[in-house]
Amino acid sequence: MNSPAIVQRSLIPTAFGVFGIALALSGVGVYFSIDIINAFPQILSQGSILALYGLLLVMAWTAHSWSTMKPIGYVIFALYALLTGFLITPLLFMASSTLGPAVIGKALFAATCAFGASAIIGYTTDYDLSTWGGILMTGVIGLIAISFLGFFFPWGGAFEIGIASFTILLFTAFTAYDIQLIKRQPGISGLMAGLMLFINFINIFTSILRIMLAMGRD
Repeated sequence: MNSPAIVQRSLIPTAFGVFGIALALSGVGVYFSIDIINAFPQILSQGSILALYGLLLVMAWTAHSWSTMKPIGYVIFALYALLTGFLITPLLFMASSTLGPAVIGKALFAATCAFGASAIIGYTTDYDLSTWGGILMTGVIGLIAISFLGFFFPWGGAFEIGIASFTILLFTAFTAYDIQLIKRQPGISGLMAGLMLFINFINIFTSILRIMLAMGRD
């Protein structure tokens, strides 16, 4: 009979497969969002964006529950990825129109390098990263609070770069933590594992893009 460690190690390919599906669905969300935003520009109101941001937070926070519910879990997962694509579309459009379309590719490459390096560390290290859990969650809660404040009290370029840099560090650390968790802890569904990686990558990517955009404005 296989040990839990061996069983969980085989979940890594599944997690990355689900992660790839989420990325593809977010790309579909971006594609269709362009036409939707052009047809209904009022959908980008501060209230709408804040409501969508809050919905995604609730969906992510409750993922441990719905990720094991079939088939509803698959529907919620797909909806999360599609809505994420919609949410990041204004940032992609702004960066592309300000700095040129090539900046999207550069940000994707940088995010892939950071994400990949962190994933390798999490998979290969013998150090127990479970001790990071409380610190990382505290960082996420603080980041959420600052992000909500940013909707009402926009910060300047230097502060935005600082927050984005902190976000990159936080979610690269989370990537290593999550990879080790997926590898070692029994009971994580493939859907949940892939969602964790997707959330980490999207936050790294968008934060890199925000830094490039903020520096490009100066």
